[in-house]
Amino acid sequence: MRKRASTLLSFADLTCLLFMSVSGCGPTEEEVREKERIRIEKERAALQAKAPANFEMAKASLEQGDLTGAEDFLNQVAQAYPQYPGLEALGAEIQKAKERVEREERERQAAEKAAADKERRAGLEATLRESFLDRGLDIKVRVTGANHDRLKLTYVLFSDVWSHRMQKEGLISEWCGMGFKRIDLTDGYDWAVYWTCS
Repeated sequence: MRKRASTLLSFADLTCLLFMSVSGCGPTEEEVREKERIRIEKERAALQAKAPANFEMAKASLEQGDLTGAEDFLNQVAQAYPQYPGLEALGAEIQKAKERVEREERERQAAEKAAADKERRAGLEATLRESFLDRGLDIKVRVTGANHDRLKLTYVLFSDVWSHRMQKEGLISEWCGMGFKRIDLTDGYDWAVYWTCS
Protein backbone atom coordinates (compact mmCIF):
# COMPACT_ATOMS: atom_id res chain seq x y z
CA MET A 1 0.00 0.00 0.00
CA ARG A 2 1.24 3.46 -0.88
CA LYS A 3 1.54 6.27 1.55
CA ARG A 4 -0.14 9.51 0.67
CA ALA A 5 1.73 12.77 1.03
CA SER A 6 0.33 14.72 3.86
CA THR A 7 -1.48 17.84 2.70
CA LEU A 8 -2.60 18.81 6.12
CA LEU A 9 -1.08 21.79 7.80
CA SER A 10 0.27 21.47 11.24
CA PHE A 11 -1.69 23.09 14.01
CA ALA A 12 1.07 25.74 14.43
CA ASP A 13 1.01 26.59 10.70
CA LEU A 14 -2.77 26.83 10.70
CA THR A 15 -2.73 29.08 13.74
CA CYS A 16 -0.07 31.26 12.13
CA LEU A 17 -2.17 31.65 8.97
CA LEU A 18 -5.31 32.48 10.90
CA PHE A 19 -3.74 34.88 13.37
CA MET A 20 -0.91 36.67 11.55
CA SER A 21 -0.41 39.01 14.46
CA VAL A 22 0.67 36.26 16.81
CA SER A 23 4.35 36.54 17.61
CA GLY A 24 6.49 33.80 16.30
CA CYS A 25 4.53 33.68 13.08
CA GLY A 26 6.53 34.90 10.08
CA PRO A 27 9.68 37.05 10.18
CA THR A 28 10.26 39.51 12.99
CA GLU A 29 10.56 43.26 12.37
CA GLU A 30 14.28 42.95 12.90
CA GLU A 31 14.52 40.24 10.26
CA VAL A 32 12.49 42.35 7.82
CA ARG A 33 14.78 45.36 8.40
CA GLU A 34 17.86 43.20 7.93
CA LYS A 35 16.51 41.77 4.65
CA GLU A 36 15.74 45.30 3.41
CA ARG A 37 19.23 46.50 4.39
CA ILE A 38 20.79 43.59 2.51
CA ARG A 39 18.59 44.26 -0.55
CA ILE A 40 19.61 47.93 -0.57
CA GLU A 41 23.30 47.02 -0.21
CA LYS A 42 23.03 44.59 -3.12
CA GLU A 43 21.36 47.25 -5.30
CA ARG A 44 24.04 49.77 -4.36
CA ALA A 45 26.80 47.26 -5.10
CA ALA A 46 25.22 46.52 -8.48
CA LEU A 47 24.96 50.25 -9.26
CA GLN A 48 28.57 50.80 -8.16
CA ALA A 49 29.67 47.98 -10.44
CA LYS A 50 27.87 49.75 -13.31
CA ALA A 51 29.31 53.18 -12.41
CA PRO A 52 32.32 53.06 -14.80
CA ALA A 53 30.14 51.95 -17.71
CA ASN A 54 27.48 54.57 -16.90
CA PHE A 55 30.17 57.23 -16.63
CA GLU A 56 31.49 56.30 -20.08
CA MET A 57 27.92 56.29 -21.46
CA ALA A 58 27.41 59.77 -20.00
CA LYS A 59 30.56 61.00 -21.79
CA ALA A 60 29.52 59.35 -25.05
CA SER A 61 26.01 60.80 -24.82
CA LEU A 62 27.47 64.26 -24.22
CA GLU A 63 29.72 63.92 -27.28
CA GLN A 64 26.69 62.89 -29.38
CA GLY A 65 24.70 65.87 -28.12
CA ASP A 66 22.21 63.78 -26.12
CA LEU A 67 22.22 65.94 -23.00
CA THR A 68 19.23 64.22 -21.40
CA GLY A 69 20.88 60.81 -21.76
CA ALA A 70 24.18 62.15 -20.47
CA GLU A 71 22.45 63.63 -17.44
CA ASP A 72 20.56 60.38 -16.75
CA PHE A 73 23.71 58.26 -16.86
CA LEU A 74 25.58 60.76 -14.71
CA ASN A 75 22.76 60.75 -12.14
CA GLN A 76 23.00 56.97 -11.93
CA VAL A 77 26.72 57.25 -11.24
CA ALA A 78 26.18 59.97 -8.63
CA GLN A 79 23.48 57.95 -6.90
CA ALA A 80 25.66 54.85 -6.63
CA TYR A 81 29.07 56.43 -6.16
CA PRO A 82 28.93 60.14 -5.18
CA GLN A 83 32.74 60.42 -5.04
CA TYR A 84 33.36 58.92 -8.48
CA PRO A 85 36.46 60.53 -10.06
CA GLY A 86 35.56 63.11 -12.69
CA LEU A 87 31.88 63.21 -11.70
CA GLU A 88 31.82 66.94 -10.89
CA ALA A 89 33.82 67.92 -13.97
CA LEU A 90 31.53 65.97 -16.31
CA GLY A 91 28.50 67.43 -14.54
CA ALA A 92 29.87 70.93 -15.15
CA GLU A 93 30.48 70.11 -18.83
CA ILE A 94 26.90 68.86 -19.22
CA GLN A 95 25.57 72.01 -17.52
CA LYS A 96 27.61 74.25 -19.86
CA ALA A 97 26.33 72.32 -22.87
CA LYS A 98 22.73 72.70 -21.66
CA GLU A 99 23.21 76.45 -21.18
CA ARG A 100 24.73 76.73 -24.66
CA VAL A 101 21.81 74.85 -26.23
CA GLU A 102 19.29 77.02 -24.35
CA ARG A 103 21.11 80.19 -25.46
CA GLU A 104 21.19 79.02 -29.08
CA GLU A 105 17.46 78.23 -28.90
CA ARG A 106 16.67 81.71 -27.53
CA GLU A 107 18.79 83.29 -30.29
CA ARG A 108 17.06 81.17 -32.94
CA GLN A 109 13.62 82.15 -31.65
CA ALA A 110 14.63 85.83 -31.53
CA ALA A 111 15.92 85.65 -35.12
CA GLU A 112 12.69 83.98 -36.28
CA LYS A 113 10.61 86.64 -34.54
CA ALA A 114 12.73 89.44 -36.03
CA ALA A 115 12.35 87.96 -39.53
CA ALA A 116 8.57 87.62 -39.08
CA ASP A 117 8.32 91.20 -37.77
CA LYS A 118 10.40 92.45 -40.71
CA GLU A 119 8.07 90.74 -43.19
CA ARG A 120 5.00 92.07 -41.40
CA ARG A 121 6.36 95.63 -41.54
CA ALA A 122 7.25 95.24 -45.21
CA GLY A 123 3.69 94.16 -45.97
CA LEU A 124 2.32 97.15 -44.10
CA GLU A 125 3.35 99.50 -46.94
CA ALA A 126 0.65 98.26 -49.32
CA THR A 127 -1.93 97.83 -46.57
CA LEU A 128 -1.51 101.37 -45.23
CA ARG A 129 -1.52 102.90 -48.71
CA GLU A 130 -4.78 101.16 -49.57
CA SER A 131 -6.31 102.12 -46.23
CA PHE A 132 -5.48 105.80 -46.80
CA LEU A 133 -6.82 105.69 -50.36
CA ASP A 134 -10.06 104.10 -49.13
CA ARG A 135 -10.50 107.16 -46.90
CA GLY A 136 -9.85 109.55 -49.77
CA LEU A 137 -6.30 110.48 -48.70
CA ASP A 138 -3.49 110.38 -51.26
CA ILE A 139 -0.81 109.60 -48.65
CA LYS A 140 2.27 107.91 -50.11
CA VAL A 141 3.70 105.18 -47.85
CA ARG A 142 7.30 103.93 -47.91
CA VAL A 143 8.80 101.30 -45.64
CA THR A 144 12.60 101.43 -45.78
CA GLY A 145 15.67 100.35 -43.86
CA ALA A 146 17.60 97.10 -43.84
CA ASN A 147 15.08 95.65 -41.36
CA HIS A 148 12.09 97.47 -42.84
CA ASP A 149 12.03 99.58 -39.67
CA ARG A 150 11.52 103.09 -41.10
CA LEU A 151 8.10 104.38 -42.11
CA LYS A 152 7.81 107.48 -44.29
CA LEU A 153 4.45 109.06 -45.06
CA THR A 154 4.23 111.81 -47.68
CA TYR A 155 1.12 113.97 -48.21
CA VAL A 156 0.98 117.47 -49.63
CA LEU A 157 -1.40 118.64 -46.88
CA PHE A 158 0.62 117.32 -43.92
CA SER A 159 1.15 119.97 -41.25
CA ASP A 160 1.53 120.34 -37.50
CA VAL A 161 -2.20 119.67 -37.16
CA TRP A 162 -1.83 116.27 -38.85
CA SER A 163 1.21 115.30 -36.77
CA HIS A 164 -0.54 116.38 -33.56
CA ARG A 165 -3.65 114.40 -34.46
CA MET A 166 -1.69 111.25 -35.39
CA GLN A 167 0.22 111.38 -32.14
CA LYS A 168 -2.86 112.10 -30.01
CA GLU A 169 -4.91 109.33 -31.65
CA GLY A 170 -2.15 106.79 -30.93
CA LEU A 171 -1.13 106.01 -34.52
CA ILE A 172 2.52 106.83 -33.82
CA SER A 173 2.54 104.59 -30.72
CA GLU A 174 0.84 101.83 -32.68
CA TRP A 175 3.44 101.97 -35.45
CA CYS A 176 6.27 102.09 -32.90
CA GLY A 177 4.74 98.99 -31.33
CA MET A 178 5.03 97.22 -34.69
CA GLY A 179 8.81 97.61 -34.53
CA PHE A 180 9.39 100.76 -36.55
CA LYS A 181 12.41 102.69 -35.29
CA ARG A 182 11.64 105.95 -37.07
CA ILE A 183 8.45 107.46 -38.46
CA ASP A 184 8.67 110.42 -40.86
CA LEU A 185 5.85 112.71 -42.00
CA THR A 186 6.53 115.14 -44.80
CA ASP A 187 4.57 117.28 -47.22
CA GLY A 188 7.15 116.56 -49.92
CA TYR A 189 8.36 120.17 -49.90
CA ASP A 190 9.51 122.12 -46.87
CA TRP A 191 7.54 120.71 -43.91
CA ALA A 192 8.65 117.53 -42.11
CA VAL A 193 8.58 115.96 -38.70
CA TYR A 194 9.79 112.60 -37.39
CA TRP A 195 9.57 110.40 -34.32
CA THR A 196 12.12 107.91 -33.11
CA CYS A 197 10.84 104.85 -31.33
CA SER A 198 12.73 103.08 -28.60
